[in-house]
Amino acid sequence: MKILAVAMALVLVASACGGGSDSAELEALQVQATTVPPTSTTSTAVAIDDWQIEAAREPCESLQAVHNGMMMGVQFGELMGSGSVTASEIIEFLDLLAETMSANYLQAVAEILVLDTEFIRPRAEELEAFNDRIIDTTEIIFVLAEVAWLDGVTAELADWCGSRNYHIVRSCTDGVVQESRADVLVEEKSC
Repeated sequence: MKILAVAMALVLVASACGGGSDSAELEALQVQATTVPPTSTTSTAVAIDDWQIEAAREPCESLQAVHNGMMMGVQFGELMGSGSVTASEIIEFLDLLAETMSANYLQAVAEILVLDTEFIRPRAEELEAFNDRIIDTTEIIFVLAEVAWLDGVTAELADWCGSRNYHIVRSCTDGVVQESRADVLVEEKSC
């Protein structure tokens, strides 16, 4: 019905530009175009959007877990600098961190892929490259040092979550995904 109304509106605009007088037929089309009943597709679209927003919670929480792990890694790096941990403890921690972060990252990406294939597909190589960096024990050190997970494709994932009202808390070791940007700021201040 909407397509019919748009087509009729185009015909009306074209005839108005022609400068001729309106025929009875054209006047009837004008009346029909203005009396097209509303459709219920809007309510269906809203329900789908609500479902997609609710479904985004899990991948966004997984992404928050990635961030929390990275913050823990940064804090552990500060501890390493103090000389109070052994080399074997450092390797054990980095192995565990790499494994955990990769699992959470892949879970977030897989879940977002199901929800929004068109968002993930053009970023697939970058997402894979970032996962390769965090799963590699030596490479994760550079990711932590560069604070690299806050930029690039991972920042785009955080923005994707933000567009669905799930905001990543970026300055806490144990932040919890928030439903408003204002709540994120409050939580970050309390860290």
